[in-house]
Amino acid sequence: SSSSSSAPFARAQLHSARWLTAPDAPRHTLEVTLRLPLPLPDSSRAGDSIAIRCANPDDLVLPLLERIGLSPETLLSIRDMSEATTATDISHLPSTCSARTLFARHVDITSVPRKSFLRMLAEYCTNESEKTALTTLSSSEGKEEYRSRVEELRPSLLDLLAAYPSCRPDLGHLLSCLPPMLPRFYSLVHSPALDPQLATVALTVVDEMLPPFAGSEMRRHRGICSTMLAHAAQALE
Repeated sequence: SSSSSSAPFARAQLHSARWLTAPDAPRHTLEVTLRLPLPLPDSSRAGDSIAIRCANPDDLVLPLLERIGLSPETLLSIRDMSEATTATDISHLPSTCSARTLFARHVDITSVPRKSFLRMLAEYCTNESEKTALTTLSSSEGKEEYRSRVEELRPSLLDLLAAYPSCRPDLGHLLSCLPPMLPRFYSLVHSPALDPQLATVALTVVDEMLPPFAGSEMRRHRGICSTMLAHAAQALE
């Protein structure tokens, strides 16, 4: 965690946690206190933000790797891919890491896809109707369809690849188009003056059902960071 996105990150420990809502509440709010390895700056106040890095869970990452034909433990050389592709620079990714680590910690696989991303996927569809469908979604003529099918239904990368099975994107090109995995920012709920190595934040744990996408069943959507913290809190109980 960190008080700003430019500050270095350090490993924090979960010091304590408590639920602020009843078990049968429609949405659950969690208060967590993190013990930091270094004290917060003297100027820190309640309302300031800290950034928490999180990872995509295995139940999202492993099916995605299977779909794109990668073993989780496959060691990937980002440098080699960067040199082999004419796509956008991917040098912000680690030079070498496993496929599981790359898709868990370094790329965002759940955010709403932009039209440029859909155009990239269309390039790799061998089925013409699928190519046309994705091209239409990403066009100015498909503005309303994009709003209703993409912005409202919020398909993940895995949802898209399941809906368009002929799409087999080049890995380097795919990685260059995926957004980086960004930290989540949460506000301090207490002044850290009493113990500047303790940071307390409150957050809503996101857990909701999304409508079907392209013939799928209802989809469960969980907040990446809030779910990670909720699981850690449950382990303390």
